[in-house]
Amino acid sequence: MVLNKRSPERESPLRRSFLDAARAILRDPDTPLDLRKVAERAGKSRTAPYLEFGKESEGGGLAALKMAVAAEGFSELTDRLQAVRLRSREAGAAIRDMARAYLSFARREPRLYRLMFGEDIGGLLTGQQEGPAEGQAPHQESERLFQARLRLQQYVKKVVGRGMREQAVRVKPGGDLQRQVMVFWAMLHGTALLMLDGQLDIALGHVTHEEAARLATEHLLVGLDQSILRSARAMAEAKRVKRQAEARPVARGAAARGKLRFMKRRM
Repeated sequence: MVLNKRSPERESPLRRSFLDAARAILRDPDTPLDLRKVAERAGKSRTAPYLEFGKESEGGGLAALKMAVAAEGFSELTDRLQAVRLRSREAGAAIRDMARAYLSFARREPRLYRLMFGEDIGGLLTGQQEGPAEGQAPHQESERLFQARLRLQQYVKKVVGRGMREQAVRVKPGGDLQRQVMVFWAMLHGTALLMLDGQLDIALGHVTHEEAARLATEHLLVGLDQSILRSARAMAEAKRVKRQAEARPVARGAAARGKLRFMKRRM
C-alpha cells in the first residue's frame, strides 16, 4: 500500500515544503532533482520525503515527487492561459495571446516545462491510462497529475474550438476539433523546445517569446490573413480621411473667395 493517503484537497505543510524545494531546485540549472537534494533544501531528513510520497517500490518516492511537481506546473500553466484568455475578445487574438503566455511560461520555467512534457511524466501518464500493475493501487499523485494535465488540454480545446466556430482557425476538410487541438499544441511545444534549446536564435537571431508565438500560430490562424486585411483597410481609411482633411481648407478658401466676388458684384 502507498503510505500517502491524505486527501488531494488538503495539502500538508510537509508536502508543500518538498514541492517548494523541488521548484527551487528546478530553477537552478546545475542542481539535479533527487530526493536527497529536495530533503536538504527543505531542511528535512533524507527519509522524510518517503513519509510523504511513499516508497519507490509502491510507485512513490522520486516518481511521486515528480508527478506532484508536474501537476502543479500544469495547473499554473492553465491558470496563466485562462488569465490572458479573459482579456482577449476575438477568437484569433485569444489563441495568439494563449500562445504567448504558453511560451512565456516555458521560457521562465524551462526545467519545469521539460519535466512536465518529458519522457518520465509521459510514461507515468501512459501508465495512468493503462492502469496500475496487478496488485498495486494507483498512487494519488498520478491521479492529480492526470487531472491537472487533462484540465490544460480541455482548456486549450475550448479556445481552439471557439476559433473553429468563429472561423479564425484553418481547418482541413474532415478535420475535427481534437486533431486541431493536437496540431496547435504540437506547434506550441515544438516552438517552445526550439526556443529553449536556442535553435530559433541560431536560425532567426534573437527571438522573443512574443515573436515565437507568432511563428507558432501564423499558419494556423485565418485571423492572420484577416488582420492583414484589416490593416490594409485601416491604412486606406486613414489616407481617405487625410485627403478629406487636406481638401477642406481648399474648399473653404474657394467658398470664401466665391462669396467675396459675389459681394463685390453687389457693391
